[in-house]
Amino acid sequence: MIEPNLIQTKYSEVLNPSNFWETRPFAEPVALSELGFLLTSEQLGSDRLNHLNNLMNRLSQVCQTSDELQAGLLLYLYPSYTDLPDRMTQQLCHPNAYEIFLRLRQIDGLSFKMETEKHLIRARDLIYAMCGNFSLMMALLLIRLHRIQQFEDLPESHLDLVAKQSLHVYAPLANRLGTFWIKAELEDHAFQILEPDQYYQLKKLVAKKRNERSALVESMSRQIRQTLRKAGLSHQVYGRYKRFYSIHEKLQKVDQQFERIQDLIALRILLDDVADCYAALSYIHEQWPHNEDRFKDYITQPKPNGYQSLHTTVTTLGGDDVEIQIRTHEMHAVAEFGIAAHWLYKETHRCSAVKADLNRSFKKLDQTLQCVYPMTPQGDILELPKGASPVDFAYHIHTDIGNQISGVKINNNISKIDTQLENGDCVEILTSSRQNPTNEWLNFVKTHKARNKIRQFINLQKREEFRREAWSVLEKDFRQAGLNLNRMVRENRLENECQQRKSQSFEHVLNCIGQGSLRSQEILQWFVDAPNEPAALPIIQPKNEKTLSSIQKHFIPGKFHVGVEGLEEAATFLAGCCKPVPGDEIIGYISRNRMIKIHRKNCESASHLENDQLLAVNWIEFA
Repeated sequence: MIEPNLIQTKYSEVLNPSNFWETRPFAEPVALSELGFLLTSEQLGSDRLNHLNNLMNRLSQVCQTSDELQAGLLLYLYPSYTDLPDRMTQQLCHPNAYEIFLRLRQIDGLSFKMETEKHLIRARDLIYAMCGNFSLMMALLLIRLHRIQQFEDLPESHLDLVAKQSLHVYAPLANRLGTFWIKAELEDHAFQILEPDQYYQLKKLVAKKRNERSALVESMSRQIRQTLRKAGLSHQVYGRYKRFYSIHEKLQKVDQQFERIQDLIALRILLDDVADCYAALSYIHEQWPHNEDRFKDYITQPKPNGYQSLHTTVTTLGGDDVEIQIRTHEMHAVAEFGIAAHWLYKETHRCSAVKADLNRSFKKLDQTLQCVYPMTPQGDILELPKGASPVDFAYHIHTDIGNQISGVKINNNISKIDTQLENGDCVEILTSSRQNPTNEWLNFVKTHKARNKIRQFINLQKREEFRREAWSVLEKDFRQAGLNLNRMVRENRLENECQQRKSQSFEHVLNCIGQGSLRSQEILQWFVDAPNEPAALPIIQPKNEKTLSSIQKHFIPGKFHVGVEGLEEAATFLAGCCKPVPGDEIIGYISRNRMIKIHRKNCESASHLENDQLLAVNWIEFA
């Protein structure tokens, strides 16, 4: 937002409201020939050459350098993407003019969607950000205005597009800068192109009582001048007619009833200072009754773009409602020319601080300059933070596209996925199902969404790896204990035990085992040495000594086997947790599979076993 008193407090001494287009930032008048434009009326036609001179006069008010001025004129002469003559680029252009021209032409040639208000807002932000400073934005608006003023010369195929862009994108941009006269003219010409029947019908309706309205303006202006002259107030008074597009918009609100539109005309009063404005307001309210509901004090409370004025609506003896706007000359400069006001008058170009303040004001209007606006090949404009990469772009569209980005084309050129995107870049994302996000992507992505999605994918991949590792270890341990892990999972025994003992899912427990924060032996112990295993289950006793010997040799290799006190024949096997060897003090434990599991007496797992499940055992050497 422009600081409300920026114009009045800092530049009032250099503002001269007399003739807007008389002065220019350059020290001396600039001719086309001085800019390298050796053009004649034979080449352009006298009308277009005159129009070019007129445009140059206006551009010279807003361009900071002759390079910008020449670039603007080049854009007007060469709006299409055809190559310029070599002589023009190599010999006639100033050092940086061609580069600025290419930048302006890129902006001017943008093709974007205009289907929804969101599309339009993004398009305006893109153009605004690509210009980056006040002078180029103003140059672009002036060129667009001059082009649409000569719409008869435009190709029929481009006419609707130029009009729609002018109405829905460039006119709101002019309004954003506060250059209302550019906004109004863009709207009127676009309205004439897009809806010619309504335009000419409205023009006829307005013309019917033009003489009456002109007489009313003249009569009221004369009375106001007399009143203010008697009061000793220096002033200017003139009439203003409502623009056609503005009337068209108002008709939508009053059911197309033209007679209900009462403010087709307005009067504007310019004074020297704020005190005079309020004094003039009081004299006018004494002379005519006014409508309290339509009184607005934009001097005390300026609009966001810096606009200041007093608005009041009075009723004449004939019953006509007339709006009157009262403001200072400086306020009028802001009202008509926006943040350009203090640049466009005598001597302001000599003060570098003025230019610096202007560009700061330009940037304060919104935060678009902190963003970058690339586009999809279909014309959708994305808003991303400065420095964003194609990976950010891909994740903004869809998570799956971001996860599978394998390459990118920027403006039809193959580029790296860590390239910093620029305003107006056309970005085409290439994907592959074999591509996955990597930790390296975190080094250059800028958006929170991209960063979170990359981390989420990498963490998911790690969990899968942890799960596979944990499953492999757990399956091996269960197999050694004579248990079938897959069957127990199918029967939900693992899930139930995990919920009961850890208040966590089996998947979470697997992840903990894979990470190393939980031992697989602890899980195995729940089932191998379960305290609630019934002791009454019969112990496996082989039918004959040959079978027993075969079992013992399978589970206890070597010359020893284990004898169980009180049992002549029993199937035993060594515990995998402590792996006892002959000579160790051992104990036996009746396991779930009804075989006797042999632990070392000092085994940590054995210390947790129920006493009624323990058996006295000893080593016996084979005969």
